[in-house]
Amino acid sequence: GALELIDAQRIANGRDARKIERELGWRPAETFDTGIRKTVQWYLDHTDWVASVQSGAYREWVSQQYAA
Repeated sequence: GALELIDAQRIANGRDARKIERELGWRPAETFDTGIRKTVQWYLDHTDWVASVQSGAYREWVSQQYAA
């Protein structure tokens, strides 16, 4: 189910991060758990933005910003 997918993603992400750290010396600033918590909190804190995306209203903004 969904929890198994999340666990699989967590394992895959952890493996990738360890490889990058080992080969490049880079470490992520966030763990999967802290990153997902911050992401969910951002969406909860920005419900107006979420509503505009869900309604399609963002398309007008995109047109204004990227019109040729």
